[in-house]
Amino acid sequence: MFDFDSARSLRTEENERKPNLYVAKALWVGAFSQLLCLFLNELGLFHVEKTIMRVCVVIGLVCSLVPQVIAANRKLASDRRSKYVVLGCTCVMCFLFVMCLFPITTLLALLPMLLAVQYNSMRASRIAVVGSCLCVAVAPPLGGVLGLWQSEYLRFLLSYALRGEVPAQVVAPTGVMAQGLLGVVAYVSFPWLLAVLLMAKLILSATQKGATGIENQEKVLRMNRVDALTGLYNAYVYDQYLKAPVGDESAGVMFFDVDGLKRANDEFGHEHGDLLLRRCAESLQPLFDENCHGFRIGGDEFLVVVETEDPQVLEEKLHQWRQAIERINLENRSRHKGLFCHMSVGSAFGPKYDLSTLILRADSRMYGEKEAYHREVSPR
Repeated sequence: MFDFDSARSLRTEENERKPNLYVAKALWVGAFSQLLCLFLNELGLFHVEKTIMRVCVVIGLVCSLVPQVIAANRKLASDRRSKYVVLGCTCVMCFLFVMCLFPITTLLALLPMLLAVQYNSMRASRIAVVGSCLCVAVAPPLGGVLGLWQSEYLRFLLSYALRGEVPAQVVAPTGVMAQGLLGVVAYVSFPWLLAVLLMAKLILSATQKGATGIENQEKVLRMNRVDALTGLYNAYVYDQYLKAPVGDESAGVMFFDVDGLKRANDEFGHEHGDLLLRRCAESLQPLFDENCHGFRIGGDEFLVVVETEDPQVLEEKLHQWRQAIERINLENRSRHKGLFCHMSVGSAFGPKYDLSTLILRADSRMYGEKEAYHREVSPR
């Protein structure tokens, strides 16, 4: 099926898939690191409660392997929603790491943000920033409270804080005294949270530049595909559409010719003529959906193609257009005095593989209506 979406033309399936492949490969390192930490903990080199460590490693491995499954399936990896699953798994894996092995793996909290840059998506980057901030703000104190890692100094502070007592002589190396549970949490989390927020600024800025670059490319691509005056697809897209392969499906075509354009240009100037073209093209806008597309194929000629198996749909579109152009002419009386929009139209329905013949047939019928219009209606 012919692709009319300029954004999708730029962000092809491969462009959606590549960041997921990159992140999945990066998480292989995460899976290996989890297994290494488990092995060292089993040997007694770490001091994490073994059962809890095993459970956390199993969950972390699942979070590392889910992206591998997504990356291995082309359809899943090309889905634009897949990156949120991949980043979600990355955040969970990092949360478990920081909670169990702080302070050894605190910098791992930056991983979701660093990986999110690959997607050039502000939404994905914001999710990664939130995940990273949760890692450093919640995981270390939670790991200490649950006793998942050994830090005698923090345990000492927590024992006082949880009993509601203020340690009189316990002062942090920085000279700041930690008092109460909130003070302990702030003491453990704040330096790393500050580092993450500073890094977040850089990550979001880089992502914004990437997203802006893609947006600018999309605008340029759209300018090359869409007629600036009418908003319809231009002759280049029309030519590509005619060359696109088709099957046995059917289609209906409507060939339009703007009446009175030469007179409008000669008597009122080209600005008036351009306004006439814009307003006539505007009458076609209500017709368009995923199965109906409009082209400007000449100075005052428009073509609408309706991809449908039901010829009645073509008649309904014609009726819809007639209502739209009546409404526009009513608006013209108050907004654009002296402007009257009329288009001669011819239609045809048949197999889409013979689209050129359908267009010629519709063109012939349009000229028949145009001649009848000029014979019966006085020029306005």
